[in-house]
Amino acid sequence: MTKILFVCTGNICRSPMAEGILRDYIQKEGLGGQWAVGSCATTSYHRGSPPDPRAIAIAKQNGVDLSAIRSRSLHQDDFYKFSQIWAMTQAHLHVLQDKAPIDKTAKIGLFGELIDQGDIPDPYYDDLPAFEHVYHLLQQGCRMLIKQIQARP
Repeated sequence: MTKILFVCTGNICRSPMAEGILRDYIQKEGLGGQWAVGSCATTSYHRGSPPDPRAIAIAKQNGVDLSAIRSRSLHQDDFYKFSQIWAMTQAHLHVLQDKAPIDKTAKIGLFGELIDQGDIPDPYYDDLPAFEHVYHLLQQGCRMLIKQIQARP
């Protein structure tokens, strides 16, 4: 089973949108039993909160439901429970690398590199079009992630 974890600062914008998008693709592709998806934060600022209303609105416009997702912080056992952990920015990647146990089993990477993007911008302090832009970047990245994983022998 492939277990994916998306990580951003507060787990209310980018990472829950990525989680919702990937879950939707998995369901549509009939891969539910082969994949597990989650998201978390590098901080505890929004612990227990639902995604940002703008993230929920953009996802809903695209047929993706984020209503069950609640913010949580990264745990040490995530480095063993998930096979891949994807950071939204270089800063998140550095946090993951600093917190990762030496014997971790998860592969850690920068999600935007899947689409030659680098950092996925934080739309939190911006407007709805910024959320739309980020949502479309995350869609592209999730499509590439599925292709990449399915292409493995």
